[in-house]
Amino acid sequence: NESISIYLFGSDSPTLDRLQNQLKIKFPKLQIAGVQPSLFRRLNQEESLQMIDRIKQSGAGITFVGIGCPRQ
Repeated sequence: NESISIYLFGSDSPTLDRLQNQLKIKFPKLQIAGVQPSLFRRLNQEESLQMIDRIKQSGAGITFVGIGCPRQ
């Protein structure tokens, strides 16, 4: 459904930039509600809650997580 926006979480900023560009080319109507690179470490409870709130506030219907195993 083209009306569902997505949120991209994980990886690093350059990779997320390339991914966004490719997604916009392949799916011009895709709505990207937000993007956040990984901090490449385990988040503490406060950081986790802030991240969850940021994703919820974005209004995204689907969140794609790319942080690798075993953290993902």
